[in-house]
Amino acid sequence: MHARTTKDSVASPRASRHTRLGWSLLAMCLCLFACRVKEKFPPLGTTIASPVDIATSDDGKHFFVLNSDFDNTYDVGSVLVLDRDGHKLNAIEVPRMGRSLALFGNTLMVTVDYQKESTNNNYPPHVMLFDVSDPEHPQKKQDWVLDCSPINGVMHAPYIAVSCANGTLMVGNLTTDLSRATLFKVRQYNASFRALYIDTKQNLLLGFPTDLGRPEHNDAELVDNMSYTTDRSPIGTPGANEVPDQMENSPRQQANLAQRQSFQFFVYDLAKEGQSPAPNCPVGTTTPGCIFPYRDGSNPVVQGEMRWIYFNLNNFDGAPDQSDHFNDPAFKFYRTNFYAAQPDPDNSDVFYLSHRGSPDRSRWANQIVRVTMKGDLHNKLAPDGVTYTFPTTASTMSFERVYGFKGAEATRFVYPSDFRVRRVNGLKTIVVNNSRDLVNWVRSDSYFSLGAQVIDQPDWFAEQVGGLSPQDDIRSYNQVVLNADGRGASCSYYGNSVVIFDVVPGVGFNIVNPVK
Repeated sequence: MHARTTKDSVASPRASRHTRLGWSLLAMCLCLFACRVKEKFPPLGTTIASPVDIATSDDGKHFFVLNSDFDNTYDVGSVLVLDRDGHKLNAIEVPRMGRSLALFGNTLMVTVDYQKESTNNNYPPHVMLFDVSDPEHPQKKQDWVLDCSPINGVMHAPYIAVSCANGTLMVGNLTTDLSRATLFKVRQYNASFRALYIDTKQNLLLGFPTDLGRPEHNDAELVDNMSYTTDRSPIGTPGANEVPDQMENSPRQQANLAQRQSFQFFVYDLAKEGQSPAPNCPVGTTTPGCIFPYRDGSNPVVQGEMRWIYFNLNNFDGAPDQSDHFNDPAFKFYRTNFYAAQPDPDNSDVFYLSHRGSPDRSRWANQIVRVTMKGDLHNKLAPDGVTYTFPTTASTMSFERVYGFKGAEATRFVYPSDFRVRRVNGLKTIVVNNSRDLVNWVRSDSYFSLGAQVIDQPDWFAEQVGGLSPQDDIRSYNQVVLNADGRGASCSYYGNSVVIFDVVPGVGFNIVNPVK
C-alpha cells in the first residue's frame, strides 16, 4: 500500500521558497534590531581602570588620576580625584584611551587618543582643559579635537604645547579664561618628541626625541671632523660642525634631513612665534594675525630649530664612561630616546631628562641626566636677513648623570620613564618610575620599579620592585608624582590601582596604601 500525498502534507516548491525567504527576512530584521541596540557597559564611577597618568595639586592634598579603560570594560574613561591618603572623592568622565595629564596652577590638561579604531573619525583624540580651583569638582572649560595621537602635553602660562606620535607639534596660549585658550598646529616633524620642557627664562619650548615602544633607535658615537656647505656640495672643509660626517658627505645625505631627527632636539621660540606677526610669517597663513604659524620642514626657521643632542658622562667617582671612542675628539656621542623632562625645584637654568636605550645596544643609557643651561639657545638671523645661525649644544648646555650610575643602582632592567624631582626635608630627592611593559618586552624582561635617591648623594638608594604574579600586579608602576612632604603616588596600569607611598630621604621608601 502506498502512502497518500496531499497538499496539506507536502509543501509545494513555491511555498518552500516563500518559507526560506521569510526566514531570511526575519533573520535580517533581528540582526538590524540587534545592531540598533547599543551594547551595555557597566558604569565606571570611581573605579580605577587602566590608569595611565597621575598629577598632584600644588598643595599636595589631592591626586588626579587619568583612567584610560584600555580593555574597553566601561567604554569611558575618567579623571579620578583622590585625597593624599587615596580616598576617592570624585570622578569626571572623559573619553576612554587617555594618554597624559599636566597640571599648572589650577589648570589640568587631559589628552585622549583615538577611542576606537585608530582611523575612526567618530572617536577622535582630544585635548581638554579643566579648572581645578575646586579640586574635588573639576570643571571642563576647553575641548579641542585632534587628527593625531597625542603623547604628551605641557603648560606654563602663558603657553601650552602638545606633541603627537606622528611628529605633530601644537602650541598656543594658556589664558586666564580657559575657554579662550588657543592651540594651533605649528610643526610636522619626522620623529616623536615626548620629552617636552618649557624654559621660562628664555621663553623656549624644548622637545627631545622619543622612541615609542620597544627601542629601535640607539645612541651612536659618530665622527664629526668635516663641515659641508648648505648647497649640497659633496666637498667639505676640515672642522667639526656638530653634524655627523656620514649624514652630510654627499648631496643625498644632505637632503635626507629626516634621518637626523632621532639625534636632534628642537628649540621652539615661544615668544617670537607667538607674537603678531611672527618672524618671516608665511604669506596666506590661516592663523589669525600670524600668531604661532605653521611652518614646514624646509622653512629656514624650522631648520634652525633643530639642534644635535650629544654628551659624555661621568660616574659619581668622576671616572668617565669608557665607551669605544671616549678618548677620541673626532667622535661625538649622539643620544636618542628621551621619555620625560622635569624642572629643577630651585634653579630655572636646570632641568632633567630620563634617557633610555636598548640594554644590548645603548650601553651608556638608562639614566636621569641633569641639563644645565649655560648660554643663549635662540636662533640668530644672519646679516643676509634670510638664513639663521644657532649656537652649538656644547656651548649652551652641560650634562651630568644624577641617577643610574653603573653599580648598585643600575641593572639591565633599568628603563626610566616618568620621574619627579622635589626638595623633601631639605634634600633634593628624585623618584623614578622604571618600566618595561608587557606589550613591548617579553615576560622575562618585563620589569617595574620605583627608585628613590638623594641627588648628588647616591650612597642612599631605595627601590620598590613590582612583580608579574597576580598578587603583585598592583606594583606594575606607570608614571609617578611626588609632593614636598615626601608623599607620592604611582599608577598600576595592569593592576588597575594607584599606589600611595612615602619617601624619607636617606631613611626609607615605603608603600602606604594600594588603592583599587
